[in-house]
Amino acid sequence: GNVSFQSSLAAFTPNAFPGAAQPMIAPFWADVDTRPAATYASATASVCGNPATNGVWWALAPGRFVVTWDHVGYYECHETPAMSFQVILTSTSCSSGITDGGAGGTNFDIEFRYAECGWEVGDASGGVNGFCPASAVTPCTPAQAGFDSAESPDMDYASLPGSRMDGVASGLCAGSNLSPPQPGVWRFAVRGGSIMCPTAGTACTTAKLGICAP
Repeated sequence: GNVSFQSSLAAFTPNAFPGAAQPMIAPFWADVDTRPAATYASATASVCGNPATNGVWWALAPGRFVVTWDHVGYYECHETPAMSFQVILTSTSCSSGITDGGAGGTNFDIEFRYAECGWEVGDASGGVNGFCPASAVTPCTPAQAGFDSAESPDMDYASLPGSRMDGVASGLCAGSNLSPPQPGVWRFAVRGGSIMCPTAGTACTTAKLGICAP
């Protein structure tokens, strides 16, 4: 459930942002598993099978990159409940003929869209049936949503409300940082390599969950 840079990422369990091991944009960093359960019951099913009813799709056009996780299940080989979500990266410099987000790719918009929010954590991260059990014997870590530059010091990041907490999935589908709110839609602007806070210039209300709050 993420797009990583510099190298691929094999970790099932998400780190908190800031603290990513490498730069990434993660609409839902969790144990996404597109393999169907049909062959998992067999004694030799170290691989559960090829995707049949769900998958991850991408589209590339001048100034825009889109990745869609369409009705995806979770590790290990669970097809239901499912998650459907999307990340859209859009350059803000296309009109000038620059299609990579400006000089050094530093000017672009990040948009997360959530259409179906059925699970929060996979088996490898302590989940049972897609959620943390009420009496977890082992650590349980739900999904992390947001993005992180992984720089040092790590100052350019955003963690969506509820990340790595129970209820994160339903919160992503129901919530929004837009005004007026659009349920399931979260949008961020990156200009000159820095995140433009949705409420920049106004005092943060730290009593509420929000991108600008600690």
